[in-house]
Order: sequence, then C-alpha cells, then structure tokens
Amino acid sequence: MSDILVAGLGNPGEQYRLSRHNAGRLLFTEAPDLCHLDDFSWRRDLTAQLSYGRCADTSFTVILPETYMNLSGQSVAKAMKKEKSANLIVVHDDLALTLGQFKISLNRGAGGHNGVQSIIDALGHKNFIRFRLGINRPAKAGLLSRTFRQLIGTGRGRDFVLASFRPEEKEQLLALRPIVWQAVSLIGAEGIQAAMNKFNRN
Repeated sequence: MSDILVAGLGNPGEQYRLSRHNAGRLLFTEAPDLCHLDDFSWRRDLTAQLSYGRCADTSFTVILPETYMNLSGQSVAKAMKKEKSANLIVVHDDLALTLGQFKISLNRGAGGHNGVQSIIDALGHKNFIRFRLGINRPAKAGLLSRTFRQLIGTGRGRDFVLASFRPEEKEQLLALRPIVWQAVSLIGAEGIQAAMNKFNRN
C-alpha cells in the first residue's frame, strides 16, 4: 500500500519511446533513481511496469501501463484496487501548454486525450489529479487555436504527438523532473490545493 499511485502515460515500444505523446512516461524511464525509485518490474496482472519509492514522508507507486495509450485505464484501474492508494496522479502530455510548462489539474474532463479518457472510463469518474506536461502545438497558423481533440483528429496532430522530441526538447522536458517530484511530495504532505497554489502560478 502506498499514499499515491502515479501513472506515467505513453505507448510501449522502442518506436514510441521518445515521442511527445510519451512525455509522462519519459519522466520516469529516463531517471529511475529519483526519489529512491526502485527498478521497474513487470506485472502481468496489471499489464504494466511497476516501481515503488518515497519522497520525504510520502510513499508512492509508479505505474507505466504497457497497453497502448487509449487503453491506459485498464492498468490504472486495476492498480488502484490492488495497491490501495489514496490518491491517483496521472502524468501526461498536453498540447495546450508550451514545452517546459507544468500544470496541475483536478476533476477535469479529458479534453480529447485518449489516455486520460480511458482512465475516466475505467474508474467511472474524473476525480483524480493530473500533471499536464507541455509539448507545444504543431507550428501551423490554422491549428494554433484548436483544442487537443480537434488537433489529434487531424493527420498533422497525430504526426506531431507521435514524432520524437529533438534532443534539446527532451532535455527541456526532463528539466521538469524535480518539479514533478516536489509536487508529488507536497500533495502527500499538505494536499492538492497546496500543490496547485504553488505550481500553477504561471
């Protein structure tokens, strides 16, 4: 049992490893030593990779679903029951935010993100925490004002989120790692509102 279940969303497989859509997963696969995080181990019963860690007084479990993105909810819902975690944090990419931006949300709709929608469907509610990681939008004037749902429904939107980060973009994303772990620790110690007050200022 852990205080918090943290789900890093993405698609399994080497071809997707560095894609923008895998931003949530990348934060954990690229730095397994943060917050005393154990090595990931395969859990057949969850169809996922699982690891345990601790930050300050907060214990947590990290799950990386090995389903594809649009089936993430299958693994996450099973893990919530088996790990008996009090809180769920879903870490995922967000086209509405610029690269390097980080926002915390609670009890919001999926906004067209298939992984988040899968979790909402599997749990039967949207009352969980989301860490939204900016990945930019396709640099085309006709797409700049569209929602995630509209973008992902276009060939250009799909191509963009499935394309790999450039090396400098990857480093910009991974610079969020300490911020993400600070937010996890603060949620465990003081609750979601304290974390939103601190990290949603910009």
